[in-house]
Formats: sequence, C-alpha cells, structure tokens
Amino acid sequence: MALEKQGDANARAAYEQLLKNFADQKEFATQARQRLAALTTPRTAGAMAQRRLLTGNYYAGAPSPSGRYIPYEKDNHLFLFDRSVHSSRRIVAKPEKDGSGIGHSAVSPDERQVAYYQWEKAAPPQIRLVSIDGSNNRLFFTDSTLGYAWPAAWSPDGKWIAAWARKKDAESASLVLLNALNGQMRAIATSPSTSLRVHFSADGQWIALDWRKGNRPQVRLQRITGGEPVELLDESVHPGSSLVGWLRDGRLLFTSYRDSTQSLYAIRVEDGKPTGTPELLKKDLGSRLLRRATASYQSGDIFLDQQAEASEIYEAEVDSAAGTILPSAPIRSRFTDANWSPEYSPDGRFLAFLSGLPGSANMLLHIRDLQSGQTRGLPYPARGINPLRWYPDGSALLAAETTPGGTRLSRVDVSTGSAQRLTYGPFRGDAALNPTFSPDGKYLYCKTHTNQPVGPNRVDTELTRVDLQSGQTSTVYSSGADERMRLFALSPDGSRFLLSMRTKENEDFIAVMPVQGGPWKAIYHYPKGLRSRAWGGLWWAADNKHAFFHSPSLYDRDELYVISVAGGAPKKLLETREIRMGRAHPDNRRIIWEGHEYKQELWVLEGVATR
Repeated sequence: MALEKQGDANARAAYEQLLKNFADQKEFATQARQRLAALTTPRTAGAMAQRRLLTGNYYAGAPSPSGRYIPYEKDNHLFLFDRSVHSSRRIVAKPEKDGSGIGHSAVSPDERQVAYYQWEKAAPPQIRLVSIDGSNNRLFFTDSTLGYAWPAAWSPDGKWIAAWARKKDAESASLVLLNALNGQMRAIATSPSTSLRVHFSADGQWIALDWRKGNRPQVRLQRITGGEPVELLDESVHPGSSLVGWLRDGRLLFTSYRDSTQSLYAIRVEDGKPTGTPELLKKDLGSRLLRRATASYQSGDIFLDQQAEASEIYEAEVDSAAGTILPSAPIRSRFTDANWSPEYSPDGRFLAFLSGLPGSANMLLHIRDLQSGQTRGLPYPARGINPLRWYPDGSALLAAETTPGGTRLSRVDVSTGSAQRLTYGPFRGDAALNPTFSPDGKYLYCKTHTNQPVGPNRVDTELTRVDLQSGQTSTVYSSGADERMRLFALSPDGSRFLLSMRTKENEDFIAVMPVQGGPWKAIYHYPKGLRSRAWGGLWWAADNKHAFFHSPSLYDRDELYVISVAGGAPKKLLETREIRMGRAHPDNRRIIWEGHEYKQELWVLEGVATR
C-alpha cells in the first residue's frame, strides 16, 4: 500500500492514527488492523530498506527520537518533514530583516516543539522555540557576549538542550547545556571546532560527540556534569570515525574507514565505557561523502545527509596558444564529489589535493605521484577548504586556515605529514584564498584587507608581500577609489601579476601588473552585468604568455577561456561546472581545475540498527 512506501515505522504510525480516527468504519478499520499486524511482525534478519526523503538545497537538523520528524532550513525558512505523510510543511517563515537567517534545528523528545538558531547581522544570536504546527514561536535564549549559539540536541527527558556557543573573537567553542525551562547556560567542554554530531545517551547522563584531537577525528563521551572526556575509539583501528548516534539499548553507532570504505558500526557502552568489540552493521555506505549520518534512538533508523557542495578535480590537455582543449577527466580519490584544491609540484611530478567534507575532521591531504599513479594520504592540519601551495623546493606545502583572528598559515612536510604553524600572520581578510610563493622562495604574496572604506559597501584591499627571511611586510598594490582587486595570480617566472578587478560601478575586468607594483594594464573586460567570482578561476599558463579565466554562464555552470596577456580576444575552451582553483602543469600541455556544483540528498536506512 502507498503508506508502506514511507517505511514501516511511518506506516505503523499512520495506520494507528487511521484506527483512532475511523474506528467506527468496520471494513476500513479491519484492513488497517491487518496491515498493522503485518508491519508489527519482526523484521527478517538482514532485511533493510533505503528511501530518499529530501533533495535540493536544504540544511537538515536533528530528527525526532522516533524518526518521524526531520526539521530543515531551506531559503531561510524552517520546514518540518513528516515521514508519516511523506511531506513537508513550513513552520517558520524567513526573518524579515536584511542580514538575518535561520540555522540548525532539533526536535524535542516529546515531538511537540522545535528549537532552532536565528541570527541577525550585528545582533546577538538567538535560540528560539516553535511548536511543530508553527504556532507559539518565542525567544528561548540569547546572550550579547556570544558570536553564535545554536542547538545541537535535546536530552531524552526534555530537560536540557545541548548547544554550541562561541564568544566573540574566541578561538574555541564551548559545548553548553541550556535548561529547557529557563534557558540558563552551563558550559561542560571546549573544542577548537563545533560538530553537528552531538547525541545524548538514553539515560541522559552522557553526551557523545565528534572531536578533533590534533589533526585526527575522534569520538568522545562527555558527562553532562563536565569533567574529562572519555576517548571511545582507537583511531589506529577505526580511522576517520564519525559519530552517528545512540540507540535506546545502549549501543552507540559510528562510521569508520576500517575496511577502506565508509561503513556503519555499533559498540555497546555502559557507564561511559565501551564493552566488547564494535559490530559491523552495514558495509560500504557509498562513495558519496556524508555530511552527517544520524540515528533516531527509538526507531533505530539511520538518516544519511549526503554531500551538499560537490567538487571534483578535472585535468585536460590544452594548447593555450591555439586555444584548443581535449576532453577532461576527473582525478579520483576514495570520495566522490569531495575533492578540492589541486596543485602541481614545481617539477610537475606530483599533484597535491584535498578530499573530504569541508571543515570536517576527516579531511585528507593527498600526494599523488603522476608517474606511478600511487597516492599517499596525510592528515590535513587546517579547517576549511583553501588553496594549497607547494614550497618552491618541493619539500612541503603551505596550508591556509581562516580563523576569527585572521588567516593563519602552516607548513606541512610532504614526507612526514608533520605540520608547523608559521610565525608570520595572521593576515586580515582573504589571505587564505591564494597565498603564493615567489619562484625563488624569498617572498610570499597574500591578498589582505585594511578595513578602510573606499566607497559604499566597499573596503580597501591590498596585495601584500612578506619577506620570508625577515618577516617584514610591504604593500605591492592597494585598491583605489575607482577600482579594487578581488583576486591575483603570480606568473610562473615571478615577473607579473594577473589581477581580477572590479570598478566602483561593479564592472569586472582582468589586468596585468609588474611584480614590483605600479601601473596595471587591462587585458579583458567582462560584458556589462556579468561578474566574476573572487575565490578562484584565474591562473597563468606555464609559458608566461597566456592566462586562463572563468566566465559565469548559468547557475553552477562556467565557461573557461584562454587569453594572451599581450592582449587580443579570448578563446572559449569549454563549458563545465563552476570553476574554482586552477593550475597549469609546468610542461605547458596540461591544466587542472576544481569544478563545483551543489548536490544534496537526505536518505533513511530502515532496519539496519534493529537487526
């Protein structure tokens, strides 16, 4: 029947509701009882079902304990998906003020209300409560000393809401408990990063959460009274592990790459300690990266929130002078649609790139030998996705990380994977977008902000040079009143910059400027009304004579062009995914780039954890 296509748990709830509403209709009630009895029959061992619930551009919150309700944000509206009727309804409309929005949400254990995060520019964060029918929307918690505060999970008894909170300009976030009656806050742990994976145990005395220990992910247990956390899993046995959630029988679910694929495991936990060995529940959850996997602790259903921002790396043979290109091929890793930041080594033998979910503890730095095809994976020391840069001698990579205090840089040894935080910096603004070494290794160039206004809604940007021996900085270029720099690229011989510029009339163009600074020369003007992006899609050919750049065409689609830096008309090479970071191989016959599109799907696995 149609109801059963929504899953056994949802169908049972629907049939029970039908019996309650139509008990006086004998024939109808008899059929409902028969179907309910069939669904109540214990599931055959090994039987499971997978169903797609949502697709598109959404942000899913924490499901209700029964798995019936899933809250999610879409276009700054808050919706509630009801699996019993397989449909959504809006419960909170988009906030009216400009610069405001809705974030993470969680359903209460009695399934009567939803806690959600609402933010507004230059205003304290808010955690609000709303009934599941959209009524009784009210402010629950706010604090003017915080930069953000959002709800992660409810305790099973409904007395507490676990939330992440960060003080303004703080480096670390706090895991806090909010009293569900009066909103009083109590911090129980601090972490350098937040995690969507926060789950109470069935007795409400423990919280399981994902944690980052150095450069490695970790599943930890934390008493709600505070104190030292308990490390639950051995990273050497279960690499890349991520929390899924508790079941009411005391088992804790997690994913792991123990067998080179992302698989689902369960381990029993008693009084905050693991007992026995982890049990494999489902091998290979697929190659598409999971943004989050979540268990509803009453039904045991597993919700798979798959990768939202899809990124693959493409390589193609190209003749920059002739303006021709051969079909491209993706550079594969163990992830699908989650490969980022390609960078050829100075000698052209190696390719460095990142894979994994941006900001997650499972990010890996890959070093691929382009001659043998062998790939090594190293821990990635930074949070977020930013371009990688090889040191000119090929011994290390520069990793950039955007923090509340500015961009910080680290040196990653490609032989050992060890990371060293560099002393220069932090840099204000967009320095993380494309820090670039001079070919001789003497200088590092970064885009920075001065925070000095040069017009309405415009802030001065600079191209800054760092002397790596003395640590002294100097300004190569500073935006003026008529135009500002949005992106730069240094030529392979280190003599010139390509600059992506925007005028005060919001018209974009590309210019060339000597490395010492001074007057720039425009070589291409975008058609009026067409704007380039400031986070990539501009790079030199290895011959120092040509440049590659993107031009947006349709949503999530770009056109790639090549142009002579001496001037002339550009030549279109191809149309592809949204183009981000690109590089030319030193042999001048190949290019590589990062192509983006946005994909997101929410699936439910039924019958996995109940076997």
